Amino acid sequence: MGGIEVVVSLRTAKIRAYPRVMLVGTIPKEVDTVRGLERGADDYVVKTLFDAELMARVRIAAAPRALRSSGGRSAMRALSA
Repeated sequence: MGGIEVVVSLRTAKIRAYPRVMLVGTIPKEVDTVRGLERGADDYVVKTLFDAELMARVRIAAAPRALRSSGGRSAMRALSA
């Protein structure tokens, strides 16, 4: 089962928690990125990524959606403190 199929399975499952999903691809293809995001992935990155970039993406994904959408940069700085 590929990453996109896993995302579709998670998004159609009747579960209470909303698992955050970051797809990691090896070859940058716009069609794969768009397909993954449209199927429900929260993010899509292409290898090779830097440790600091990965950690920043994980921190952002872990933040409550309301905080990310309404708080702007100051709220995101508070998360990294």
